[in-house]
Amino acid sequence: MFLFKALNFLFVINVVVATCPEESIPWGTQCYKFYNKSVTFPEAERTCYNFGGHLASIHDGFTNTFLGEQAQKFLNGKDFWIGAVQFRDVVWGWTDNSTFDYSNWRPGVKEEHDDCGVFRINDGYWIKDFSLNYRSFVCQTSNLETSPPPNPCLDKDWYFYEPTNSCYLVSTEEYNLTDAENICISHGGHLASLHSHQEAIFLMDIETVVYWAMRLGLHFDNQDQTWKWLDGTSTDYMPWYSNTPSKPPANYPCVSLFENEDNGEPYIDNGPCDVEQPFFCKKPVPASSWQLELIK
Repeated sequence: MFLFKALNFLFVINVVVATCPEESIPWGTQCYKFYNKSVTFPEAERTCYNFGGHLASIHDGFTNTFLGEQAQKFLNGKDFWIGAVQFRDVVWGWTDNSTFDYSNWRPGVKEEHDDCGVFRINDGYWIKDFSLNYRSFVCQTSNLETSPPPNPCLDKDWYFYEPTNSCYLVSTEEYNLTDAENICISHGGHLASLHSHQEAIFLMDIETVVYWAMRLGLHFDNQDQTWKWLDGTSTDYMPWYSNTPSKPPANYPCVSLFENEDNGEPYIDNGPCDVEQPFFCKKPVPASSWQLELIK
């Protein structure tokens, strides 16, 4: 009887392990879903996140061959996004943060600024492409049917950063300082403030579309002759490119976040406030319904 129960238990475990989300295909310990529609790299990764995973990461030649064979059937022979991404123009990694321990770049691929990986369907090699180009894509998740991880921000367009317990919005729409701040306020926050090198790196990592200066909430107060964050937090971290603003603060009182092209490090510099730019919003994690009940 004990043996029968044990065998039943093993059978149940095997059945569970073999379960994949609907319309996905099992391979090893993972499940893969092929999307024939063409979207940008950030849109593809967001879709995969909502699916419960990330763009596919590839760690051996067998998986590479499997994906190529399946893509022939599901993607009508089109090249597709995989999760390979060059972080801050410095090092290649996977969007699921797994180890970049295998690669299959096409021989002679040029070291250009394109920093997202594409799987070539005709030969299985990878090439680099610009993130705003449109391609089909493949999502990957574990082979236990899962729901998307809960987002404390309660909105799929906002990114949660645990060290600050805050939510961040990347706006690719361009506005001047006043209009951008009003938009952030309408969402319950302000233009983003920075308080550590790690937070600045996080902002650069979630901004995978614009590749240009992103407006922050730092501004120069002419009355007090000092720099202030619009959210009222302390100015304990201001990574100026050359330790000081490059232009007179009184005439250029607004600040943007940049990426150093030489080493990928974040820095800030000042400029005019009336120039329309993309921007970051930041707000505290909203209280969930059960927290609101406790407050009552």
